[in-house]
Amino acid sequence: MPNLLAHSLLVKRLYNNEVEKNSIEKKSFLVGNYDFLVLGSLGPDPLFYTGILPSHGLHLLTASKKVGNKLHKLDGKKLFKRMVEQVYFIENDKERNRYCAFVLGQFAHYLLDRISHPYILYESGFDENGRITSHYHHDHAYFETKLVCALAKRYTISHFLSDPEDVIPDNPRNLALIDSYFVPAIEQVLEIKKIAKKTYSNGILNMRKLLKKFSHSPKRSKLCPKSISLSGMCFPSEIDLSVLNEEKKEWLDPVTGEKHEESFLELHSAAYELLKELYHDLMTRGFNYDTFQKYIDGKDYYGSLPGSKRQYHR
Repeated sequence: MPNLLAHSLLVKRLYNNEVEKNSIEKKSFLVGNYDFLVLGSLGPDPLFYTGILPSHGLHLLTASKKVGNKLHKLDGKKLFKRMVEQVYFIENDKERNRYCAFVLGQFAHYLLDRISHPYILYESGFDENGRITSHYHHDHAYFETKLVCALAKRYTISHFLSDPEDVIPDNPRNLALIDSYFVPAIEQVLEIKKIAKKTYSNGILNMRKLLKKFSHSPKRSKLCPKSISLSGMCFPSEIDLSVLNEEKKEWLDPVTGEKHEESFLELHSAAYELLKELYHDLMTRGFNYDTFQKYIDGKDYYGSLPGSKRQYHR
C-alpha cells in the first residue's frame, strides 16, 4: 500500500513534538533513532513487495507466503507481544533502542490503519463478499495514492510529490538490524517455515524502486493489470483535496454501517493522540507488552474484528 506519507507524517509529528521539543525526553529510546521510527511506521506494507524484483533478489517462495497480507488481518496482539519480548534479549543498549523505535513505528502504523481504513474501504470499495479482489486492488491502492498526494499538497510537501521514494530510509546496516529481529518474529507469529533472511530489507528496497518507477509513469501503470496494487501507484495528474473529506461528508463503517463524518485529517489526529499517549506510557512504565496491550482493541489493520464481513461502500 502506497500510503507511506500519511504514516511517516504521524511519527514525524510525534518525534518533533514529544522528543525534539521536550528536553525531558532526552533519555528517550527515540533520540537519534528517527529513521528506525519511520521504517517502523511503514508497518507490514513493504512485505507486499518482497521477493518480486530480480534486481534485489527474487524470493518467490517468500513472496508466495503473502506475509504482508496475513499480518494485516491480525489484531496486533501476537505480533506486538512477540516483538516486545524480543527487546528483552537485546543486550546492546544502542541496538535495543533502535529496535524499540522500530516497534513503536510499527504500532503507529497499526493505529493509523485501524482508525482510517474504514473510511478508505468505504470510498474505494470491495466485492460482494466484502473482500478486496480483482479491480478493487487497484481502487484501494489508488485511493490511498490520491490521499497522500492530497496530504502533500495540503501541507506543501513538494519533495514527496517529486521523489516519494526518498521518504523511505534505506541504510543497509539499519535494514540488516531490523531483518535480524523482525523476520524471526514474522515466522513465529504466522507459524510459517523459514522465509528469506532479508525479507524486510528486500521489501523496502523493492518498494523504493517501484515507487520511483511507477509514481510518475502512467504508461507503466496502465500495463499492470487492475488486479494488482502496482497499477494504483501512479500519482494523479491533478491532485484532488476532496479525498481528505474536510467538508465532512457522511461515510459508513464498511462492516457495521455506522454513520461517520470525520475527515481524514481528523482520523489522522485521532491516531496521533493515541500514539502520543502510548509513548508517554512507555516512558513512564517501561517498554513492555502490558502497556501496548492497552491500545489494542481487538480490531485488525482494516479496522474491523477479524473475520467480520464488509457490506457498505460508496
